[in-house]
Amino acid sequence: MTLLHRVIAIVSLAVATPALAADARQDFREQWPLQLSAAQAGAYRLMLGEAQYRSAVSPQLADVQVFNARGQALPSALFSADQPLAQAAEWQALPWFPLPAQGGSGGDDLQLLTERNTDGSVRRVEARLGRSVGNASPGGWLVDASALRTGVQALRLDWEAPQALQVRVRVDASDDLRDWQRVADDVPLVDLQHDGRRLQQRRIEIGREAKYFRIVPTGGDALPALSAVQAERVATAQAIAWQWRALSGAAGRPGEFEYTLDGRFPIAQVDIATPDNSVVQWTLLSRDDANQPWQVRAGPWVAYQLQDTDARRQSQTQSLAVATRDRFWKLTAAQGTAAMPAPTLKLG
Repeated sequence: MTLLHRVIAIVSLAVATPALAADARQDFREQWPLQLSAAQAGAYRLMLGEAQYRSAVSPQLADVQVFNARGQALPSALFSADQPLAQAAEWQALPWFPLPAQGGSGGDDLQLLTERNTDGSVRRVEARLGRSVGNASPGGWLVDASALRTGVQALRLDWEAPQALQVRVRVDASDDLRDWQRVADDVPLVDLQHDGRRLQQRRIEIGREAKYFRIVPTGGDALPALSAVQAERVATAQAIAWQWRALSGAAGRPGEFEYTLDGRFPIAQVDIATPDNSVVQWTLLSRDDANQPWQVRAGPWVAYQLQDTDARRQSQTQSLAVATRDRFWKLTAAQGTAAMPAPTLKLG
């Protein structure tokens, strides 16, 4: 949760009573004071703890509110645990190669001959199709992004200052220099100067991962003399420190066990533990109200736990397709019996 204010904040949880007093904090059931690390900073990221999840009633945590010391509600937003932190863009220079000017309109059929280094990066590029035109401007550029380990959010081009520039380009992406996919179309590149001022547009939004990008003009306008290409790397997701709630189950019909979660925890993974060796095919279901139908959250999958003299072997945890804050959970065994003991349900 991001907090936007400059004094001591208080996280409060609402009750059903409508806010009538000037200080709305009085209408909340619980409060947790926050001592901020810097009084003059502009934004804060707060990790909700077990106490907040236990006290919240709303499945969407709509009853969690942030206040300043004067009792004024502050704007805030709820993010998932892997949401990247706001940070300055990271730019990395990429190798690029001019493509020969092409005759006709066969740009889509451009075939490239390349020499690569042992790490897969491009050393040299030649065009098979088309005809070079003396000292004409290049027919496009090939950008080598094979060294990147993340996706490309955007490309930024630098060129030698022309008298005036206003062209449109398209961008194709490929992982093998043979099959290309359009990722950006009709992108303006602008460089204009007047009365001592300069207007530039040299950023191309990409938003995907690929080893190579091909930039070619969409019309007959001449491209500028390129001097550098930089890639803005896609921000990596935060590493999640998983926390687990171990629940004991109550037996229902043969092979069915029900569990109750003691808070509005955002559940995204599941695991099963048994007191002895076991191999069982399970299906996991959940719901937020006893009167609602059960929804399948994971499975069916085979969960096993085997202990021998040397090591302990067990199945991998299961990831839920969509994280949920449901309170009621149920495990169903494919071949359950009345004598089957209730396994421990571990929710991550």
